[in-house]
Amino acid sequence: QPCSDILTVLLYTKKVCRKYPPAIESLIDGSSTDGKKTEYEAFIQAAAIHALLYPCGVLVDTPNFNAADVRTEADRKALDLQPYMVLYRPWQIRDFYVNQDCELEWILLDDTFIDASSAFTPSKKTLRYTLWTKTECSKFEKSETSKAVVQTEKITHTLGEVPFVFMNWKDIDQD
Repeated sequence: QPCSDILTVLLYTKKVCRKYPPAIESLIDGSSTDGKKTEYEAFIQAAAIHALLYPCGVLVDTPNFNAADVRTEADRKALDLQPYMVLYRPWQIRDFYVNQDCELEWILLDDTFIDASSAFTPSKKTLRYTLWTKTECSKFEKSETSKAVVQTEKITHTLGEVPFVFMNWKDIDQD
């Protein structure tokens, strides 16, 4: 970790000047790390540290919404629908498939969480997996008390690609 901190400090000593297309400015303004609102540059710097330590990845997602309610950019802003980014560490990337053209066809992500919201009841672990494909996102859950894995949500999207990018500083194949 100290080596990766030193390398990223060297990279980010001066403020990075980036020019973004207008179409992605809302993403830049609303990026987050594990659900906490964070500035884009801070998110990228944190992701760079992790990518130095091990292969990881970034998922770009949006809150669920009804497409009929969001017809214009003004509608999106009124509902405060901001895309966000989540950093996934290697132990959260359960499985994936890359086709012959090096395109990600699908990825299975581990979104398991522990609910310890009450000090008066025991914490409860819920196993949650999210399967992303080029056309849909499916969520599956299994609680500690249940033996069955249940699909809790299935959302279709029109992206035409899996909204996930792998990150790693090491490039053995130079590809």
